[in-house]
Amino acid sequence: VAARNAGWEVLGVEPGSGQVEICRTIHGMEMVHGLLPDAKLEDGRVEVVSYRQVLEHIHDPIAELQEAHRILAEDGLLLIEVPHYGGQRYRMGRLRAAFKVFKPYWHSLNVPEHLYYVTPETLTRLLDRAGFEPGFLRTSGKARRSRTIVRRLYESARDRLQFGNKLRVIARPRPN
Repeated sequence: VAARNAGWEVLGVEPGSGQVEICRTIHGMEMVHGLLPDAKLEDGRVEVVSYRQVLEHIHDPIAELQEAHRILAEDGLLLIEVPHYGGQRYRMGRLRAAFKVFKPYWHSLNVPEHLYYVTPETLTRLLDRAGFEPGFLRTSGKARRSRTIVRRLYESARDRLQFGNKLRVIARPRPN
């Protein structure tokens, strides 16, 4: 919606039928129900492909990313945000599981919806196999409204150590 409001031509591609309906009716977006290949876009015509909390749900992420590579312009951008399996949330979940306290570990895994769990290393390898060069890769966590000095220091250290719960990457297609 923000991209469209900024003047970009936007097409949404979404595997979830409920989300497609929401985007169409509430936001007035043009939507394709399915995955990127279902949109049947032309080679090299797209400027930006964005996956926000989607890639971990796709059965064949390499094929999906290869399709993104095919349709992206030479100077196009791929934006990805996925849960970070090496982040604080999952680390704490493994610790809780080891000591059998609080919520069960699998609660954070979101099974069976999440098919893949990635770290910076695995996401970099996935992008490489699909023909991309990451230019920016970092983790982030939930930013709090009340940002005391202690909170800001904690968030800065968490993100520097790559313990944030979200993994974000910006990549460019490698030339064929």
